[in-house]
Parts: sequence; C-alpha cells; structure tokens
Amino acid sequence: MVKLPSSIHEVPFIRIALPFIIGILFQYKLHIFTNFWLLGGVSIMLILVLAISIWFLKSWKFRWVSGLLIYFLIFSLGCFATLNSIPKSNISSASQNNYLARIVDEPSFGEKSVRAKAEIYYQNDTILNRTIKVLIYFSTSDSSSYHLRYGDIIAIAGKLTTFSKPLNPYQFNYKAYMLQQGIAYCIYANTNYWEKIGNNANPVFRLAYDIRNKAIETFRTVGVANQELAVVSALLLGNKSLLNDETRQVYSTVGAMHILAVSGLHVGLIYGLVLIILSLLPNQKLWKFTRLLIALLALWGFAFITGLSPSVQRATIMFSLFAIGKALKLKTNSYNTLAASAFLILVINPLSLFHIGFQLSHAAVLSIFFFYPPIYSLVDFKHKIFKYVWTLISLSLAAQILTLPFTLYYFGQFPLLFLVTNIVAIPLATITLYIALGTLIFSFVKPAGIFFGKLLNLLTWCLNQSLQTLESIPYSCIKSIYFNQWQAIMLTIAITFFALLLVLKNRKYLIASVVFLWGVLMLSVINNISISRNSEIVILSSTQGSIFCINEGGTPVMFYTPEIADKAFEFATEGYQRNKCISKMKVSKIDSFAKEDLPGFVSINNRFGLATIVYRDFLISVPYNDSVSYLVADNPLDVDILIANKYTKPSILNLLKPKIVIFDGSIKPWQKKGITSILNEKGISHYDIKHQGYYSSSF
Repeated sequence: MVKLPSSIHEVPFIRIALPFIIGILFQYKLHIFTNFWLLGGVSIMLILVLAISIWFLKSWKFRWVSGLLIYFLIFSLGCFATLNSIPKSNISSASQNNYLARIVDEPSFGEKSVRAKAEIYYQNDTILNRTIKVLIYFSTSDSSSYHLRYGDIIAIAGKLTTFSKPLNPYQFNYKAYMLQQGIAYCIYANTNYWEKIGNNANPVFRLAYDIRNKAIETFRTVGVANQELAVVSALLLGNKSLLNDETRQVYSTVGAMHILAVSGLHVGLIYGLVLIILSLLPNQKLWKFTRLLIALLALWGFAFITGLSPSVQRATIMFSLFAIGKALKLKTNSYNTLAASAFLILVINPLSLFHIGFQLSHAAVLSIFFFYPPIYSLVDFKHKIFKYVWTLISLSLAAQILTLPFTLYYFGQFPLLFLVTNIVAIPLATITLYIALGTLIFSFVKPAGIFFGKLLNLLTWCLNQSLQTLESIPYSCIKSIYFNQWQAIMLTIAITFFALLLVLKNRKYLIASVVFLWGVLMLSVINNISISRNSEIVILSSTQGSIFCINEGGTPVMFYTPEIADKAFEFATEGYQRNKCISKMKVSKIDSFAKEDLPGFVSINNRFGLATIVYRDFLISVPYNDSVSYLVADNPLDVDILIANKYTKPSILNLLKPKIVIFDGSIKPWQKKGITSILNEKGISHYDIKHQGYYSSSF
C-alpha cells in the first residue's frame, strides 16, 4: 500500500522547499537577477505587498493571494542564496601575484599532483573584502606538499587561471563541476614559489580530520592494507582517495558505488547501533533528553568525520529529526522530513542542488518512501531469511525507480545485476562496517585489535572478490547508453504519472505514462536516424598523443598512437561513443593493427613511423614514432589532413602537402611555433585542438 500524506498541511516543508528550489534553478540557469540591489528591491516590495494583503484581504476566499506572495518571496530567497553562492572575484588573474591562502579541506594525493581547496584572502598588499575559493595544485615531486593539512596558511606566488572547458565532445565538464563547488580558479604552486607560514584551523573540523587520519593509521597498524584498507576507509570514513581505478570500476559496473559513498545506509547502521547501546540506559523520564543528546552527538560526530557530503547531511538531518520527534513524541511524516533535510542543505549551499550525490540520494530516499510499500506487499514470506532477502530486493527495486533517469543521464550505464549485488554486498558491507568499528574500539588491546583487523581484512576481501566475480559475468552492465537531458526529464515525468496511477487508480495516468515512455524511445530513434545519415572524421584532444575517429553512419573506427594509456583513451572517447555511435566501436592502434578487423570503408598504410589512413577519397596522415624524421620523398604526397603531434617536425612538410594541419594536445609549443611559421608562408590553414577543442569534418 502506497503511503501518502493525508493533507498538504502534513508536509509544510515541501511547500517551502519547492519555490526555493525553483528560485535556485531560475537564477542559476537564467540569471534573472544580476545584482543584489535589484533582488533586494524586489524582495522588499514583495514583503510590503504581502503585509498589505494580509491587513486588507482578510476574507478567507482571498487567502490564495497571501499564499502566492509568500511563494514568490521564498522564490526570491532562492534566487538571493544562489546569487550569493556563485563565485565572484575581485582578483586580477592577468599576471603573477602574491597571495595568502588558507587550506579549507584535507589535501588529496593523486598520481600526478597534490590538490588542495583553499580560500585566498590576501593579494599583494591588499586584504580582500571577500575570500575567493581556489584549487591549488602542488607537484608530487615537491615533498613539502605531503605535509600540508587542513587549516594551513600558505604564501604563494603564481597566476590564477580558470578551468578549461571540455575539449572533447560530450566530455565531463570539470569547469562547471568546480563552479558548482563554488570554485572558479586554480593555481599551480611551483616548487620554491610557496611556503607554509602558519595554521588557522577550525578546532571542530580539525578534530574530525585528525580522528579520520588516526582511524586510517589504526587500520594499517592492525594489518588492513591495499584495496581492503581503501574500501574500509571509504565505507566507514568517507575517504575515497585510497581507491584505485580498478576498484572504482568494479563497484560502479555492478551498481555498488552507494556502498562506498557514505549515505543513508551507513548513517542508518550507525543510528541503529546507537539505539541498541542507548537501550541499556535507564528508562526514566530524566534520561530521555540525555539519550537524545547522545544520539545526536553520535550522528553528527560520524557525519563530521566522514566529511559532511550532501548524502551524509541529508541522512543525518533526517535521522536527527526522527530522533527529536521520537523523544518529544511528535507525529512525523517521512516526506516532510526529507523535504526539510533538502531545504536545510540548500539554505547552507544552494549549489548542492546540482551535485550528483544530492540528486541521487534524495531521489533514492523519495523512491523508497513511495515504491517500497507496494513492492514489498506483493509477496508475503513467513521465513525470516526469505523475508530479509525480499526486503533487500524490494528496497533495491524501489530505490532504482526514481534514480534511473539520473544514472542513465549522468553515467550512461545500467547494472543488470544490481539486485544480486545488493543481496550480496549490503549484508557483507553491514558486517564489515560493524567489525571496522569494533577494530577501532579494541585496537587499544593489541591482541584483540590484531584479531579484529584480520577479520576485517578477510571480510573486506570477500566483499571485493564477490563484486569482482559479479563484474566478470558477461553483460553484467549495459554501457554507453545514449540518454540526453530531455529523455531524463521525460522518463521522470513518466514515473510520476505511474506513481499517480498507483494512488488514484485512474487509467488516464497510465496512458500519460506510456506516452512519455514512448517519447523517451522516440528521442533515441531520432538520434540514431540522424547519426546513420551522416559520416564524419573527428580528431580528439589528448596530451599523450593522437586520437581520431572515422564514423561511417554510426559505425566508428577509433585510431590512436601507441603511447596513449587506456585510461586516457577512455576519458577522451567515452562521451563520443555514448552519443554518436550506433554500432560497437572498433579500436585500432596505429602501429599494430589487424587489417581484417577494419571495416571495408577504411584502410591504413604504414611506413617508417608515418601512417596514412584512407577513407573514401580522403587521406589523413599522422606520425606515430621518431622514425618519421628519416623519411624522404621526391614529391610531397597530397593529403587532406596532417595531424601534427609530438613526433612532428617541420621537415615533414617536405613529405606531405596537407590542406589543413591539426595540432593535437601532445605537440610542444616550440614545435608548434616552428611548423606554424612554415604553414603561414605556404598559405596552409591550421587548427589547434588544445585551445579550440576537438576538430570535426562531416561528409
């Protein structure tokens, strides 16, 4: 049975949150207000009109006027909060400057750099009126960067730069992502051009980070290591920096990333454990508020240690409101509590609305609230084990319904084995979480700590291995699914109409749901027809080498030079493959390929480090090793495109006569400069992918 509020008055926070969210969307997407004075004037006018309407329109039939004005006022507050959160700068980024910056989060350590979020509050000789959030990159070869911690004050000389827009088609927009974090600039801290000069850490956050780091070190001490340590750190502490790409890929493919992202599942397990412990305390009325205080401290202490991500904030607020309601014996409504948590998070940071974690966590919980009861009621198992398994299946199915549009749009994949994954992973993750807590508690007694550590290592290994086994099953995940923003909106509307059908039992909602589902399919069909009628050559951006694709009506052949790593290749091509390919993409390394694997419409000729690809009457030449420097020719070969990369020297223009030269991301500036001067003399056009983005030519 679907459980809904009996009246709109049971869910006042929904009525508050909706206009606030609409205000955020309008301001962020449409920029309807450009300054605070205009927005403030509108808000004051609304307040005055509201006061007048309440005073003069006292009749019940005019109550909608006051309600509408209140909605517009909340809408304007959403606009105000968003306008205040969007990064603004009075910093000059045109030249080298001296800055003082405070690190506001624990630095993350990658393979190529150490990254730290910071706030600049001082430029040259000027204290800024408003701090500016930046991302600072330190070199991994700079040993001093590994000692940086939250709250450190650093003096740094450098030039602020904006984040680059995506250079490849349909690629992840890192610039937009950082803007949603409130960060508009980055700065590279070259060795000897920065220095730590002090520390000014918030003691509460400093304590939280210290506890997290101490816990990770404790796990290491008792023998938890490698990716078992990485998974435990993510599962219990919200620290995913230790996870390698293979582990992330496994958890993502089988639909288990929610286990590694601390969320409602983890907070609920902690809250359940706290309730068990609190049940041992006396039941007198005097202890009621003591138990509530302990529960709230435990919940928010866990939230602080795990980094206060949007999903943790949402879950902690929900469980806190539930605990307060239970202690005060208040009647609570799940939908109202969810809306309250969303509203509070958005008041603190309106840009959280655009975070994938915020959207997925709230969609999952809302979906569970609505769809779990009817799904669970379909089967009535008497045996406890069967009932527990059916509960997991029902929860998994319910959570997938409303999160489906988001996962298809953002990730372009769907894990077919998500039910099996949750049946296996959630029990193991639950036990692992509790054993991890036990390890920390008993680590002070060395024999007990080592015992718990070995047990924790074994359980985490079993969790990882079981998911790797599921991931190895053929077709465990459908990948590279084309799904655009309009399809996501239409699928969400279709699910909404289906939900109305369950509540109101009216056939027209079923028809509406089917119509919107049909629209989702039609958009895919239209996209495929459009792709099948066009052919194109696309040259992508990569700093490692050359990548280009010949796409014959949705049948793509992707070529790349041998030095490009698998990860870089996938990063550059994944978006294009999702959106512009109908058939499975064929991949060919230029220096080692099998001719029988190539489709009939394309061929390759290799000679001493120079490859020429023939497509129809179109010729593309690309160097792939240094041997090309030794090639000589009596007459230059006419080609349509020369892809100039790090192996390209000016002498290649004695071998080839291109119509256009495309500089890829791997060519050095000094190489580019020498070749460009010759091209200008010969009147040959050129295109720079590193600055202009990917190149495409349609047929």
